[in-house]
Amino acid sequence: MNLIQYENLIYVKDRQLLNLESKLSQAKIEMNKIVNTKVFSRGNNLIYELDMTNRQLRMLKDNIFLLEKNLTEKIKLCYDKQLDETRMQLIEMRICEKNYHKEVDAKIAGEVREQVNKIDGEMKQKANQFKDLKRNTKKQEKFNEYVAK
Repeated sequence: MNLIQYENLIYVKDRQLLNLESKLSQAKIEMNKIVNTKVFSRGNNLIYELDMTNRQLRMLKDNIFLLEKNLTEKIKLCYDKQLDETRMQLIEMRICEKNYHKEVDAKIAGEVREQVNKIDGEMKQKANQFKDLKRNTKKQEKFNEYVAK
């Protein structure tokens, strides 16, 4: 019974791991959408402001694309840092899961060994009990006394 429970627990943990991996990939897609939207919005705001300025600010228009690229790189660097941290956490969780599996396997093996030893002891006890077939048991002696009366 415990083995089935442990197998179910392992199955649940595996499903949770798969669920977390899918959530991570979905979060990555959503983060890319958010980053692209923010970059696009920021670029549009800068272009609007440039249209409102006079000729002196026209030269900044050529440099705005470089600034936009740097901003995107900075945002991506921050995102990559968070992604790396999340991946490290995932690796740590996988290591913890492997350790848990080992502990569960060892515990189950110990319990099985204990049950086998217990059954062996009971079998030896029963074998010793039935070794001498000529000896009457208490029930047989009572029956013989009853028949003799």
